[in-house]
Amino acid sequence: MNANREIFPLAYAVVESENTNSWSWFLEHIMTYVVRPNRHVCIISDRHPGILSAYQSVPQLKTSQVSKRFCLRHIRSNFMTKFRSTEVKKLCWQAGSTPMVSEFYQTMAQIRATNENAFTYLNAIPRENWALCFDDGRRYGILTTNLSESFNNVLKGCRTLPITALVKATYNKVVQLFADRRRAGQMWRQAGFLYPQNIWKDILERSQKRHQCTIVPHNRTTGIYSVSIRDYPPVTVNLSRCECDCGFWKQNGFPCVHAYATCYFLEITVDHLIPDVYKLGAYIRTYATDIMPMHDVSAMPDTGYVVIPPQSARRSQTGRPQRTRFTNEMDMRPSRRAQ
Repeated sequence: MNANREIFPLAYAVVESENTNSWSWFLEHIMTYVVRPNRHVCIISDRHPGILSAYQSVPQLKTSQVSKRFCLRHIRSNFMTKFRSTEVKKLCWQAGSTPMVSEFYQTMAQIRATNENAFTYLNAIPRENWALCFDDGRRYGILTTNLSESFNNVLKGCRTLPITALVKATYNKVVQLFADRRRAGQMWRQAGFLYPQNIWKDILERSQKRHQCTIVPHNRTTGIYSVSIRDYPPVTVNLSRCECDCGFWKQNGFPCVHAYATCYFLEITVDHLIPDVYKLGAYIRTYATDIMPMHDVSAMPDTGYVVIPPQSARRSQTGRPQRTRFTNEMDMRPSRRAQ
């Protein structure tokens, strides 16, 4: 992710299929050539058998340097396939998305009261892998792989091209992406913004909600305050430790509305509480490196290799090949037909 909460493409690979070997090869190269030593990373994925096997076979993925998290949308989809209950489906999402531990346990109790087997199924999955409140801030509030899957739309049409054309098309789209975002960053800087557009929108939204809060100071020296919004129970804000009982601050790495309200009460800005990774300078540095033009094939040295198409690349089935993924429960939409 970049400082504007947009996806940043790290690496691409063309493989024969999604299996244990291809995922192990890809993730091993990511950890070897992309991730810097001692840099902590969080991988959010579905529970594809190839990915789970890669976690066990790639040594770098077994260290504390890597946190593995599951896409909550895929968890809910598999959950819905097994139990087919709209009520427990909603409760599953509620349990996984809440940043508050107390609300997680309350929701899990509701699931257990509704369907004991559904509770057992969810309880068997390590909580830190799917429940936001136990994530310890590793996934920065990102619950799903939606962003990476939406980025696939940028490359839509490329996957049906011959390999050379596929690489060129992907390269051109990434070059354009870098150019567009580099230009956007410079425009925001010239306009006087300190934060990228999406972060600035979040700041404005929280700034507007602060007027709904009531603040009670408990200890100005240690930075402890009680904050309540209308009829909701009060929460404790600790500005010195950058913490709030609501859990949002810790799990998202970004000040919650209660922190904004407290800063407004103290007549100070919230800028010092926002991490540098969300600031415009970080966004601009992300796209500062040039992607150099690619030489024409005629200018490349002749390797003398004989190109032999792999047997697996030959079509064995009749009819047109599958071009898009198969749909499942996640793709279903409620009917809009009048009842």
